[in-house]
Amino acid sequence: MDSNVLRVSGYLLLLTLASRCGLEQAFRKHYCHAGQPKLDYRVRDATSYFLGQVVEIVLRNPEMKIEDQAWYLDSYSEDTSIRTMLDNLNSIFAWIEESELPEPQFFDYIQNQTEFWYFDTNISAQGENLYIYLNARGEQVQSNENLKAELLSKLEADSEKNKWGEKWEHWQDVFWRKRKIRPGQPNSNADEGFNGFLLCIASLKQYLSGDQYFSTAGKSTDGQPLTSVLSNILNLDEIGKYIRALEYLDEHKEPFQALYPYSGWVEKCLTELWSIWNRNSTNWFIDYSKPDVYSTQTNQMVFTWGILHWAVLALERGLDFEQLYRGLRPFYLRFHNNVRAASQVKDSVLNLLDTGFINKEDVSEECQRERWLRSAADIEGRRKAESVLWEIEDHQWNLDGSDVGAINITHLVEFDSHLSLEKLKAVRDAFWKCFPSSAVFNPVVQMTAFKQPVYCAQFPAAFQD
Repeated sequence: MDSNVLRVSGYLLLLTLASRCGLEQAFRKHYCHAGQPKLDYRVRDATSYFLGQVVEIVLRNPEMKIEDQAWYLDSYSEDTSIRTMLDNLNSIFAWIEESELPEPQFFDYIQNQTEFWYFDTNISAQGENLYIYLNARGEQVQSNENLKAELLSKLEADSEKNKWGEKWEHWQDVFWRKRKIRPGQPNSNADEGFNGFLLCIASLKQYLSGDQYFSTAGKSTDGQPLTSVLSNILNLDEIGKYIRALEYLDEHKEPFQALYPYSGWVEKCLTELWSIWNRNSTNWFIDYSKPDVYSTQTNQMVFTWGILHWAVLALERGLDFEQLYRGLRPFYLRFHNNVRAASQVKDSVLNLLDTGFINKEDVSEECQRERWLRSAADIEGRRKAESVLWEIEDHQWNLDGSDVGAINITHLVEFDSHLSLEKLKAVRDAFWKCFPSSAVFNPVVQMTAFKQPVYCAQFPAAFQD
């Protein structure tokens, strides 16, 4: 694209965002002078005049039809430069409408992160400066962009390259929207999250296949650079498969939550998932057979690998969204229980698909609670009971306080024929009354108090019943 057209397009993007976000005065202050745009497009007098008129119109109303203005001449339709500006403006408006981006933040990003430099390459000194500038400054090309180039180069037809190139841009938009490390703390761009995600799914595929392209020392087994390693492990279809699963989880989150009186863990689960990628601090290719050595990384592998592998296989088998979301819960609990057995992820997902139990041992808490839930007389009753179970499990002392493995609730209830929804509610209310979530957390006291289910003299009679 011609550099002048590129600069004008950037200016029109800022203009449109300012008008849509109510930032007209800020735009006039920083990007106009004496009522005229600071950026001029003097290819011809007509193009300069046209740009000035467009700025005023768009600031008043970004949806106003420019061709219908009294000053718009028929000859403008034959002017290539003016037609390019109009086409770009329409494309910008349509793209913003469809993208669902947080527009004020995007406005800040564009004005703070975009730079345009002009060099006259016919002047020797400036030409040399251009060469030095382009080769020595700025951020390096991100690994996801290098991987994109590697994977697209494997396609023969230009139509396929264009199709997958557009999909890649869409994937980057997904990670732009999800770029928060934690609420109120976003990354400046989508690269960290996208890079972290690609490393995560590459390591997941390597684990599932048993192949070893990438070693624990941070190098490939034959000395290849990281991008080449990832392009050997991943392909475009596989990347798309995992991103479709993430989009499915995002799109069906609210319908699932509407089915349950309590489902607050869902948002927290997905937020933690994206936060791991956005921090991009995990070594995904460590030796997962040594969970005690690499505890943080293997715990994150159990969580991210489990959710991704489960979601993809559940969609392939045609499970409905309620089944799919309920299957996320065990991996969420394992993450908070600091379970580090990454080598068991594959079997855990298959168990969950085939039997509905992630752990097939009859004495396990997961088996006990799932069998009890299945005994519910109707689906609405099961949803209400499971909501109460989730509330009890999600108390900070139950979710993050266990030092004896995956035990979140069986120190409080016994899953037998005497357990009812009313008793569950009594347990929940009494536990939260005795131990408000804001109370200082003392795991030693907690685990001492609850060696046996339910019976604590401090609790109300309804809880001891």
